[in-house]
Amino acid sequence: MAVRISRCIEGDGEGMVFIEYWDSAEHYQRYLTGRTETGVLDRLVEMLAAPPIIRIAEDSGV
Repeated sequence: MAVRISRCIEGDGEGMVFIEYWDSAEHYQRYLTGRTETGVLDRLVEMLAAPPIIRIAEDSGV
């Protein structure tokens, strides 16, 4: 599994975008399921002003 993460701060610093490149959507789903089952995701959400919005997209290579 190869993962590369980029972090971008939006406008006034109120938002942050993480772009993660995974080998496949299935790899990411397994990772997210594991983090959900262990409670790590719930602890992360408690520290945020709003719940994360998770989107999965294909890299266009452009």
